[in-house]
Amino acid sequence: MPKFLTKITAITQASPTVKIITFDTPLDFVPGQFVMLTVPGYLDKTGKGPKRAYSIASAPGEPLELVIKINPAPSLSSTIDALKIGDSAEVDGPFGKFVLREPVKQDTMFIAGGTGIAPLMSMIRHVTKQSAPPHMKLLFGIKTIKDCIYREELAKWEKKGILIVITCLSQEEVKGLHHGRVTSILPHHTPLTDVYICGSPQMAADTITVLRTLGVSLDRIFKEQW
Repeated sequence: MPKFLTKITAITQASPTVKIITFDTPLDFVPGQFVMLTVPGYLDKTGKGPKRAYSIASAPGEPLELVIKINPAPSLSSTIDALKIGDSAEVDGPFGKFVLREPVKQDTMFIAGGTGIAPLMSMIRHVTKQSAPPHMKLLFGIKTIKDCIYREELAKWEKKGILIVITCLSQEEVKGLHHGRVTSILPHHTPLTDVYICGSPQMAADTITVLRTLGVSLDRIFKEQW
């Protein structure tokens, strides 16, 4: 799909540092892919209009939804932070080989670190639309409970028995939630089939190391890092 301009239709302050932005353009892509985003008129200190890669959180065919981590100014994300409903952004894509393998197997596991939840949300949303979605599990590693984006939507799928969500807080203790990193709880949840990982390079590397010690073969592990 060529570059296109799209307008913002919704903005949600998902956490103190993260916004979920929805655009008016549906996109045809494979769950897990990303787009390149820029803001018309925004120039960095070199005089160029920088682009930033953002994983798509929406399901294919739905209005484009992106999870934006807001960094201090001057930055593209701080410029995005100032945008309002009705403002436009330029999108190029989709791109990427971190994609959902179909048919999705029973007990597929998703492991997210922070805003790495975005492409996994796209995958989960896509799968939950199936007439008989397979059972899935999500290990979600965040710093504090305030960083738990998509909490209500994930809870909805838990109630329906489609998804088990295990939230891991690394910097806070909350009753009923695991305290520690996802790697510390992973040995108690050995994946039975495919595993999709998205997070920081260190998080992805550490998670794969633990998975390998649990006997998970590399051909069952798919990763993306930011």
